[in-house]
Amino acid sequence: MANQKDRVKFNVGGKTFETTASTFDVAGQNSFFRALFEENWNRQLDGSIKFFIDRDPDCFGVLLNLLRTGELSIPHHIPEKLLHREAMFYGFLVHVRSAKWGPFDGNRLHLSQSIRNYAADVGTVIRASPHGGCCVAHGNIVHVYDWMLEEHPPVNLDYQKVNDVGWIDEETFVVAVSQRQGGGGGMGLFRESTGELRHRFQVTCWDQLKGYTAGALCSSSDKLKTRDVIAMEEVNSICVANQYEEFGFLDLRSPREVSSVKGLRKYFSMSNESKVKLALHDGQLFLLTGRRISVFCGPDWELTSRLQRPDGVAICDISLGGDRLFALPREGNAFDIWETPRPPILQFC
Repeated sequence: MANQKDRVKFNVGGKTFETTASTFDVAGQNSFFRALFEENWNRQLDGSIKFFIDRDPDCFGVLLNLLRTGELSIPHHIPEKLLHREAMFYGFLVHVRSAKWGPFDGNRLHLSQSIRNYAADVGTVIRASPHGGCCVAHGNIVHVYDWMLEEHPPVNLDYQKVNDVGWIDEETFVVAVSQRQGGGGGMGLFRESTGELRHRFQVTCWDQLKGYTAGALCSSSDKLKTRDVIAMEEVNSICVANQYEEFGFLDLRSPREVSSVKGLRKYFSMSNESKVKLALHDGQLFLLTGRRISVFCGPDWELTSRLQRPDGVAICDISLGGDRLFALPREGNAFDIWETPRPPILQFC
């Protein structure tokens, strides 16, 4: 039985809800209710005070039950996007996402949906944001999607081709563009919600303007062509994929020595036209080669699973963020979202 002093009442959009302050303990540090229930708050919670919140009452009821039970049940009359917006207002997005999807596991991913871009050019770059949204580059246009996969105002770079996109945080991303004759090139910092240019950078080398991408940090020679590279901060290493269907690990503490190399020929073949892309998430290494995304796990980075579109279309780019894997097919002017389903609930008689 709840303590009388722990009880609290809310009037949300004209509907009264009664619960306990301890119900919101799991809401997190950044939730709307954190300030209400701080120990040093100068009012006594005894159930006699009713707090008014001018928000949707039906969504509040769903979110309150989510905090109580850890399960998300959305009635048919509540639009899911409306619930997501309300969850964002209260600071409950993490709880909604964890209730919708299971913990990210590359070996259990399934293709949940595909989003059509309706762009003039085929996409060339896709980058996941930390909160599960993404950016998709089409020539000189960058299309921006939030974690609900609603499109925000696009970024138009005036005929300068996009080389790469990277997220600084959930609200800010940077775009690198190619240099062009007569000027241009460099990078721009943009706001996710509006597409507003916040700052512009110019990249120079020997006093010449350049349009570098993250790939410019890779070294290459006539003997070894680097196809992609990623940092592995937890083990102080970088992982490099080359043109010979191999990927290796370079320990930054001993940069002259490659710790290990794994060959891929026994798994699949790779043409020069195939796109190669590396990604890392929580001890799982993802390698895109043509039509397949391979997942490697364990101390010896053994192949544990492979992902592929049902139609077999080649993939030109992948990116991970917000417990999602985004893939950009070469055809169809769309992008795919791969998610981990929640484990089934076991019921015992």
